Amino acid sequence: MENKIKVCFFDIDGTIYEHRLHDFPHSTQSALYRLKENGYRIVIATSRCRQEMQHTPSFFRSFPWDAVIYDGGAVMEIDHEVVMEKTIDASDMEKIIKVCNEKQLYMRYANYAVDHFNRPFPTELSDIYFQLYLMVPTVKPYDGEGVTNMLLYADDETMNQLKRTLNASNIVDHQALYEITAKGVNKATAIEEIIKRWGYSMHEVIAFGDGYNDVEMLKRSGIGVAMGNGCEEAKAAADYVADEIGRDGLYKACRHFGLIKEDLI
Repeated sequence: MENKIKVCFFDIDGTIYEHRLHDFPHSTQSALYRLKENGYRIVIATSRCRQEMQHTPSFFRSFPWDAVIYDGGAVMEIDHEVVMEKTIDASDMEKIIKVCNEKQLYMRYANYAVDHFNRPFPTELSDIYFQLYLMVPTVKPYDGEGVTNMLLYADDETMNQLKRTLNASNIVDHQALYEITAKGVNKATAIEEIIKRWGYSMHEVIAFGDGYNDVEMLKRSGIGVAMGNGCEEAKAAADYVADEIGRDGLYKACRHFGLIKEDLI
């Protein structure tokens, strides 16, 4: 299948990184290296902050990514240089912190330099966090610093009340928690910024994802690929649903779209 794709964007968790293994499937590693050899620009698009990348396997840390989108689209790094960092509106932050303090809510807040819990997390939550990222943020009450990405553990009623007061924030419902970034910030807007710098169009982009915060980039990319293990919202937004990550889904999708012509597995 002929294609006009020039840039490939990949979510991390559940897309190229399998938590069951705490590793990247061999077929995924082979596919990423072959895509690079075939001349495609390879970019990460994740909601992780930089600190949450530090304990990824050596493959990830040594791979020659052309760029990395952190914090759900709020931070962009090209050639190891931060070229964009968009923080949540200060007024909205005040409202969020006020509700957190009143209701004793748990929050993870981050920017390019920091990654903190606002209070000691219950063991069950910190254990889940460790299982995902192999690290746990330090505890530090929020003190006015700029925040690019926040994970807020709140019930639906509290969150609905809070939403009505926030004027400049983007909110993604992950079912168990809420992800908050600045208004107009998501993975798709960051992708648009990167390809504009490189002189490409969205028609020349393929994006791979599996989660709620991947929906916009799957919709707006030239080709959106949802992993078979992804949420239904991601699958509905995609042009193509791949096999599951543990069944060589990413590699098979690359073969399907002609990005890789060789049999690597």
